[in-house]
Amino acid sequence: MWQNDSSAARGDTTRYCVTLSPCENMRRRDPMKRIIASSKGLRGDIRILLLALVTVTQLILSISTERSAYAQSATEKPSRTALIDRFTAFDMALNKGEGYSSSDNAEGKLAWGESYLMESYLVMYEATHDKKWLDKFLAHGQRVVNNTDKARGTKDYKGRSVVGWSSLIYSPQYGWKPGDKIQPSTVNKPWIMFWGHTGMIIYPFVNFAIIVQGDPGLSGYTEQAASLVKVAEEAVAVFDKDWRFDASSGEGYFIAEKGEPARGNQREPLDRDLAMGRVYIGLCKLGREQEYCERAKALATMFKNRLKLEKDRYVWNGPGPHVEDISHGAIDITFACDAFDARIEFTRNDMLLFSRTLTGAFNGSQFAQFIDGAGDDDSVYSYSLSSARWLDLSAFGCQPYKTVHSFFEKYLTTPRAMVSPQVLLGISKLIKYWERCM
Repeated sequence: MWQNDSSAARGDTTRYCVTLSPCENMRRRDPMKRIIASSKGLRGDIRILLLALVTVTQLILSISTERSAYAQSATEKPSRTALIDRFTAFDMALNKGEGYSSSDNAEGKLAWGESYLMESYLVMYEATHDKKWLDKFLAHGQRVVNNTDKARGTKDYKGRSVVGWSSLIYSPQYGWKPGDKIQPSTVNKPWIMFWGHTGMIIYPFVNFAIIVQGDPGLSGYTEQAASLVKVAEEAVAVFDKDWRFDASSGEGYFIAEKGEPARGNQREPLDRDLAMGRVYIGLCKLGREQEYCERAKALATMFKNRLKLEKDRYVWNGPGPHVEDISHGAIDITFACDAFDARIEFTRNDMLLFSRTLTGAFNGSQFAQFIDGAGDDDSVYSYSLSSARWLDLSAFGCQPYKTVHSFFEKYLTTPRAMVSPQVLLGISKLIKYWERCM
C-alpha cells in the first residue's frame, strides 16, 4: 500500500507505507519519528574508478565508531547464542538501533552501510525465524523509502527527481575538468544517481519479498512486500536508459548516460553492475517481468566470461584491468550464489571454485586484499572483515565457513573489534550457517 502526500509545501512526494503499523496518519506525522509497531499476527578513467573503489572501502569501515566495549571476552566460549547476543549488542550500538536508515545517501551511507544492516536483519530472520527481525527490517526500510530523491525533493545534475538515492561523494566538483582530481567531499557538487548504489539499497527490499512469498506463515507481510517491490521496480527503471546488451556475446552491462559528470559514456567496476544484477535475479524469482530474467542472464554471462581458472580457483578483474578485491568481490559472489539458486548460468562446480578463491586468500591469520591472494590487509582489517559476506558459499561446503570463522573468532575477542554494518552482516551469516558447519 502506498499513499500520496499532496501537501503543497513538498509538491508531488509519493510516500510508500511498508511498516506494520497503521498508515492512515502519514500525512500528519513525521515518518522519521513514527513509532513502528511490531506485527502481532505474524570503468573508463581508471584514476577516477580507483578513487571511487578506495572511497567505498573506506566508507564501509568508517561507518562504524564503537569498539572495545563490545569485544568478546577472550575466555568466553564461542557459541551460536553468543553470536546472537553479539549481533544484538552491536546493532543497538549503531545509532541506538536505527543504523543509517534516517540518512540521505550523499556520502554513500545508505548504499555502503544501511544496505548491509537491512540485509543482516533478513539473514537473522532466516537464521532464527524470529519475526522481530522482519519487523526491524521494515522499520529501517520505511525510513529509507522516505528518503528517496523524490520524497525529499532532491534533483540531480539534470534537474530530475525520481525514486532512488543520489550521492555527492563521487561527483566532480563544479568547474571540474577531465584530469582534475575529484575531491572526496560533498561540497559544491551535483547530485548523481548510481545504479550500483540503487542495487545495494533495494536488494534487501526484494529479498524480503522473496522470503514472504516463500512462506505462507508470513502472509501478514504480503502488503508490505508488495509495496517494497513497487519501490524497487521504480528505482530499477531509472537505469533502463543505461542498460546495454551485446547480442553477439550474450553479455549485458551498464554505461553511464552521455553528459553525466566524470563518467559519461563509461562503464563502472564489475561489482556495481552485479549489485543491480542481484536485484534483477530477485525480481525474476518473484515472477515479475521476463526482462528481469533476461538481464540477469546477460549479466551472469558477462561475469562468467571474465573468470579465469588459476590452479584450483577462480580469479577475475574488477575495475578495468585490476584484480578484484575481497570486499567488492563479496558482491560478485552474492550475485553468483543468487544466480545459481535461480538456475542461471553458474554450476555447483563454479561455486566450489569460488570457495577456493576465498580460502586461498587466507594466510592463516587474516585475508589478503585481493582475491588472488596478493596485498596485505590494512590496519583495521577492512578486507578480512569482508570475508564473511562470502559465506553463502557455505551452502556448497563448509571450508569457507571454517576459514572465516577462525578469523572472526579471534577478531571479536580483541579491543579493536569494530561495530560496523558489514561486521553485523558477517555475524548474521556466521549465525545462519552455524548449525550446518560447526
